[in-house]
Amino acid sequence: MSVREEFDDWAASGRDRGMEDRHWHTAKHVLARMPVEPGDVVLDLGTGSGYALRALRERGIGRGYGLDGAP
Repeated sequence: MSVREEFDDWAASGRDRGMEDRHWHTAKHVLARMPVEPGDVVLDLGTGSGYALRALRERGIGRGYGLDGAP
């Protein structure tokens, strides 16, 4: 099974939420250092479940676009 197929299976079964929870302890530090300001437009490549954009929305970004290879 490819990584893409495995992630698709995880997302379909709801296991992507667990991955988000496990990565959050690291991701929150990276996102805090991103130089985004209220109203900025953000492109998230490899967005997965979109948790980074949701976190940045709380910081007031204007728009967020997420692209991912998974459906």
